[in-house]
Amino acid sequence: MKTHNIDLKILIWGSIFDCQVTVEGHPVGLWGKGKTADGQLYLQRSLPDFPTDHDINFVLIARGINGAKADLEIRIDQKTVKNISCKISNGIGTISYNIKALLES
Repeated sequence: MKTHNIDLKILIWGSIFDCQVTVEGHPVGLWGKGKTADGQLYLQRSLPDFPTDHDINFVLIARGINGAKADLEIRIDQKTVKNISCKISNGIGTISYNIKALLES
């Protein structure tokens, strides 16, 4: 089984009340937060030595005011693999993504 260093960063646009990320069906908690140089709120979390021998499934769920959005940047082994975004509609937004790239290397 291989391990990968996974870094997750969520950028918040508008009024988001709650944001959850699951990796392989497990909730990821205890996020560090901060602001970018231009004042944009972000949350980030590292998952060092994440074990996998197959694809990795990511799910982003956000709750907030309609029109707000959350962008999730997924980095595996120091390389940006994917940016996914969910927009709030009817109070909730959700998106999932399966990553196979880099796992074979």
